[in-house]
This record gives sequence, structure tokens and C-alpha cells, in this order.
Amino acid sequence: MGSFTPNQNCFRFSWGDFAALSYAWGTDHAGKIILNGQETTVTKNLEEALRELRVDEGRFADKYKLWVDALCINQVDEDETAEQVSRMREIYSQAWAVIAWLGPAADNTDQGMQLLCGLARLDNEEKDELSVSLETNPTYFGGCAFYGLNSLMKRPYWSRLWIIQELVLGSNSTVLKCGGYTLDWSTFTHGISTLYHGGIWAAKDWILKREVKIKDTGSDSRWATASIHLVHQDLRPLSKYEVRGGERQGIRKLLELAKSESRDEKDKVFGLLGMMDPAIVQRLVCKYSKPTAEIFRATTVAFIEHYDNVEPLREANPWGSAHTLSWVVDWTWRGRLRYSKPESVFIGPFWTPGTPEPRPETIYCADGRRKSQYSFLPGGQLLECQGVILDTVCGLGACKRGHFDWDAESIVQPESWTSRYSDTPRALYSALLLGRVSNGEYVSERHCALLNLPRTYDSAFEQFEALKWPWMKDQEAYYFRWVGWNRVHGEMKMGDKCLGDYFTDQIPEEASEFDYAEVFLAADRSGLGRRLMFTQKGYLGWAPDNTRGSLEDQVRLGDLVCVVFGCSTPLIIRPVGDNYHVLGEAYVEGMMDGEAVALLERGELVEQGLVFV
Repeated sequence: MGSFTPNQNCFRFSWGDFAALSYAWGTDHAGKIILNGQETTVTKNLEEALRELRVDEGRFADKYKLWVDALCINQVDEDETAEQVSRMREIYSQAWAVIAWLGPAADNTDQGMQLLCGLARLDNEEKDELSVSLETNPTYFGGCAFYGLNSLMKRPYWSRLWIIQELVLGSNSTVLKCGGYTLDWSTFTHGISTLYHGGIWAAKDWILKREVKIKDTGSDSRWATASIHLVHQDLRPLSKYEVRGGERQGIRKLLELAKSESRDEKDKVFGLLGMMDPAIVQRLVCKYSKPTAEIFRATTVAFIEHYDNVEPLREANPWGSAHTLSWVVDWTWRGRLRYSKPESVFIGPFWTPGTPEPRPETIYCADGRRKSQYSFLPGGQLLECQGVILDTVCGLGACKRGHFDWDAESIVQPESWTSRYSDTPRALYSALLLGRVSNGEYVSERHCALLNLPRTYDSAFEQFEALKWPWMKDQEAYYFRWVGWNRVHGEMKMGDKCLGDYFTDQIPEEASEFDYAEVFLAADRSGLGRRLMFTQKGYLGWAPDNTRGSLEDQVRLGDLVCVVFGCSTPLIIRPVGDNYHVLGEAYVEGMMDGEAVALLERGELVEQGLVFV
């Protein structure tokens, strides 16, 4: 930590300088410290952190201070808390160092940190050869190095919402501390990123199983991939943004980050204020003491008015536990799935996650980039937008129950459906891929590979092996989702043919593993939080799937598809008297790039005001 402690000649303030502590709060207040001469109760985790830092060569003494939120903010004074929470960007980005306390050393912590140091030092050629080296010598990095790293990534610290902005704002000034072991942020993130290189991702799985068996502790041999993905796909690229001057995040990215744990539902918003535009922060701070539903409404209004669009409607629905209005984004709704976004980068040897994703509003332009026209009606409970009604839902594919099972009984066959597409097979594979693949790239003719992707793993494995496709061959743990979707939807009628009639199980000899990996991952993503949709006018697409709700809390026949100006995707809405409920974003093949506006200009659609409640 030497470089994270300023020389006294470098102090930036008349009173000295400071570091900020980032840690998991915990719930047990079993710790005791002396604060300003008085015995004070704190969580055990904070006491352990302070004791470790106290003996760390007297680092925090004299004029070098340590900022700790639980001690520096009066937690029972809501006005003070709100004011200080609005300063998180200032505190963590201006700290000389941000110290991420992961907890006491245990479970081969030292070997886990040494593994990350070793991985971070490898060049690309060494990374290419590493998986082979590990097969020859599984103890290449030590006898329990992968076990130690997995234990490190399973710690409660990584599931805490507040650490996201603390680490991102601290960026290259962050040092991770676990007991007496330390590691700088750059080395840590580079080490994590190496796990994604080539065959290393697969090698880490069998090595962990081997080490768990050797230790004979009965530990879970599965990796804590959620925290690894959080670091590599979110924290690392966001930190890079911060180094270059910072970029304020849109509501879609913030909702993804907000899936981490927080003590209070309103902290889903306030725990990420440091990553929002300052103008939005100032509008929300005064709402700190308000009920959760009011905070969510105020947040939605703030994003709509600040960015002058209605993109937040893509994330709205009436199914959240906070019982908000349907057009208000409920930050607690658990139906949002991490890997469902068309703007995200795939995970695999052909892609490099960790680069910044494109802004979600740039992926589609169903509204033809028409300027938004909206108003909040008196009382602020109703939102009126200008747009067009495009079509009516007349058929639906299966809902997904939990993470694995498709509910075949939820399928609603479309009656006398006639495709409006001149090339239905192309429309089918484009729709099943959301018209986009990794990083928002447009679907092209090579992605017709989806129609030849085998519908059983036995058939797939045999061909992958013959074609010498190592990555696709290793996808057995995930392939069942493609198998299940085809099994449930294969007999679904698309006019005079069944959906399954458009597919074969034979991969052409000249096929590319890259193309098949790409359509495999894109199709898997499409089925997350979505269900297949047919419309009365012959369109094919996807409607929201409320995976956490009952069959009553779903999109239904007769719901409408609309395009609202200022929103880049179509929406599914439901008539409620003279008004409408928002049910969420939709994908409509052939209607994602301004075609609805062209129909409006030709007089085939009618512009109208849509009032959402």
C-alpha cells in the first residue's frame, strides 16, 4: 500500500489528507471502538477493518485521515444522510486512496491473491498457452490458488450495492485489503480479465473441483461467477470511464447494477447517485425521506425530463413489489435478467467482455428518432405521450418458470396467422436473435446458422467434435436451454407450417464455429425475460415475460403494440378505461428502425396521445 499513502509534503489540504473505506456493513453490532474518547458500537466487520489498519505501520495517524461512512455520517439524521449521500462522488473520487476491505484472511486468501498477480503478469502468448500448461501441471500457481480466489470472490463484500460506486469512483486509487494482504485495483482487474481468455475459463472449473476434492471440506465446487462478471463486465469498464473523466450512467445500466443487495429498497437509487448526472442527483436528494414508491416516481420523472426522452418506459411494468404506477420504473422488480440485453458483449473465446457497452438507446430506433412529446398531467400521476398504435397481440409463446423451465401450457396459438414477411425464414432467425448479436451488431445472412443449430445436445456434440469446435463442444451445461425452447415451441403453428419445420439439425461442412457460437449465445439471450409474440397484422417478435409472476401477471391476447416518440423500442401496453398500463418493451421484426414512422407519414397509422397510469 506504499503508493497509496501520501508523503506529508503531498498533503492536499491544510488539515492533511484522507482515504475512504469501502466495506460490507453487516448486521451484527458486536464490535467496539473508542471514538472521540467514547466507547462506540460498530459492526464486527468494521471493527476488524479498523484493527487491521491500525497496526498497518501506523498508516492512519497524525494528519492522514480515514473516512468511514458509518462514523462520519449521522445515520439517524435523514437530512444529514441525504446531504452526505449526494456527496459520494466527491468523497470517493477525491480520496487519495479507496481501501476495499474484504474481511479477515482465510481460505487460502494469500494464494488467491498471488494467483491474480500471476495472471495479471501474463502476456497474450502466455495466456494462449496457459490452459495447456494447467492440464500438465494443475498446481502451476499453487496447490489451492483457484480455491483461494473463489473463496475471495464469494465474500459478502461483492454482493453489496454501495461498493459499486465506491470502487468505480475510486478507480485506480483503489487497493483491496484482505487481512494483512493487499492488491491494487489494476492488478486485480487484469488478473480477473485473464480468466476470460481462451481455454482458461473452462480450465478454472475443473481445477476448482480438483482443489475442493483435495481439501475435503465439503465446499461447493461451483465458481462465484456473479461477482467475477460484476468485476469484469461492469466495474472494470466503468472504472476506465472514470479515469478518462467519467460518464454518467443511464437508467438501464443503473437498474442492472441495482440488482446487488441493499438494506433499504430506496438505496437501489441512492446507493448509485454518484454515477448519475449531478442535475439528477440534486433533484433526488430532497426526496430521501419520502416513501419508496414516491422516490421511484421522482427518479423516473428526473430521468425523463433531464434526457428529454421516455426511454425509462422500456423498464416499466405494473408487476413490481413497490406497487408503483405502471409507467414508473420499479427498481425492486426482480424480473430483469442480467444477460438479456442486446447491447451487451458475449462471454467466450471470440469476444472480450470488459469493453464499454454501447448506449442502449443507440441499438434500435423504432421511433425514427422522433423528438419525444410528453407531459405529466396535474398531480403527476399520469404521463401522456405522443405515439402510434402499431398492432395487437394474437399469439404468445411459452412463459419461463424460474431460470430453467418453459411452461408449455402458457402457449397461446395464433389463429389463422399469416406472415407479412417476403422471406419468413430470414425474418424468423432475425427475430429469434433480436436483430442484433454481440455489442449491438446487426444480424446478417451468416446468422442463418441458427436454423441449422442442432436441437439436441447428442446430435450437436457429435458434429462439434467432428468439426473440431472445442468451445461449442464444452457448452453442455448451457445447451439444455436451446433444447428446451425448441422442444416446447417446435409444434407451434406459424400459418400453415410449424415453427420447428424451419429448422434442421445438420451443420454444413464449411460452417464457422464463430458464427454458431454467436447465434447460440444470441438466441439464449433472447429467451431471457421474453416470450415469443405474434401479431394480427402478421408480425413476429418478443413480448415481456414476467418470470416472477403468475399466469395472471403476464402479457395477454388483445394487448397492444405501440411506438412512442422518444422511446427507441416498441412497447406493450394494455387498455385501462380510456388510459393504458405499460407492460414493458417489445421487439417487433421489421419495426425496429423507424418503419412505424414511415407508415405514419404514408397515412397507414394515426398519431395519438397515449395516457399511461
